[in-house]
Amino acid sequence: MSLISDALRKAQDERNDREPGEPAERILRDDISPIKKRFIFYGSVLVVVIVALIAITIWVIPGKSSSMKTMNVKPGTKPDIKPVTQAGTQPTQPPTASEPTQQQPPQESTQTAAAPTRRRPVQATTPPAKIPVENLTPRKKSNDPVFTNMPPKTTVAKENPPTQSVVPKQSVTRSVKSEPEPPKDASAFLQEGDGFMEERKFPQAVEAYKQSLELSTSPGVYLKLYGAFKAMRNPVLARAYVDDGLKVFPDDFLLNKISAIMHIRARDFKKALINADRAIEKNNADYALYTYQGLCHFHTGNFSEALRSFQRSLEINSDAVENYYYTGLIFDNRKEYKKALEYYTAFLKLSPKDQSFKHKNWALERIESLNKYLEQK
Repeated sequence: MSLISDALRKAQDERNDREPGEPAERILRDDISPIKKRFIFYGSVLVVVIVALIAITIWVIPGKSSSMKTMNVKPGTKPDIKPVTQAGTQPTQPPTASEPTQQQPPQESTQTAAAPTRRRPVQATTPPAKIPVENLTPRKKSNDPVFTNMPPKTTVAKENPPTQSVVPKQSVTRSVKSEPEPPKDASAFLQEGDGFMEERKFPQAVEAYKQSLELSTSPGVYLKLYGAFKAMRNPVLARAYVDDGLKVFPDDFLLNKISAIMHIRARDFKKALINADRAIEKNNADYALYTYQGLCHFHTGNFSEALRSFQRSLEINSDAVENYYYTGLIFDNRKEYKKALEYYTAFLKLSPKDQSFKHKNWALERIESLNKYLEQK
């Protein structure tokens, strides 16, 4: 190093003694001998090698430890070793002392043709010895720096047998297929219609009765429809269902009785007489049917048959008020005034006194006139 410094000092002295305007490079080039040039060259190479070794000790060796940390190599495990480039390989231009000394992470360098000829042999890195699990026993805490600088202990978890995850049994609700409800029969619709009648829901009752009629035809269904339309104050449809019922069941007692009443109100006594006769054939113990039969004969001019029907009704029920009135009229028409007066008087006794009864006023007038007539005789 002293020779290099002497040579440089001599060159500086000569540079100071050169003529003004003469370039310093030419003075140095002309004055330096070949031996000195060779000496300077090898000296500079030696300096470069020393600088390279210093750089390797500063950059490469700490880089290995940092790379081990980044690889998360735990004690007792074999790290994955990748091929490392030679420590002596350098890029094409060797670093000089003037270059910055910033630390950079080690990178895999590709070997090129311009690499330097001198190479250091690659030292094989031996993996750390695998520490058996049995030796990893916990140590007591101590203030000894030997123990404080020890790496953190690693605990190896013992392999537990796989535990079967107990899944709570869930209540499995089986989807039970809802069986279709059995179709309603005629009686079910009749009961449904009766319920609507009690609730005074007459249109719904009519629909229920119609569905029952579609399933089964019976006289009771026609009578139910008659009652529903009568409650709805629709006499036309009420009579229509009675007539339809008589077409299917011409001998039914109730249908004939209701039809007789309806024809009498309509003053159609011939049709009413037919229905009354049919009803009497089914039930001869109903006094009202004989009353209807007598009215039909009375209004058609057959007074003898009417008298027989009214007397038959009184035999069954002596409290039938209108039978007394119409019997008195028949005897009055026959000019049997005594018998007519007796039936008129019985009619007034049985008729309600708190209200004006039908034919009551006329019966009073006729009783007075008959009494006067009988007194004059």
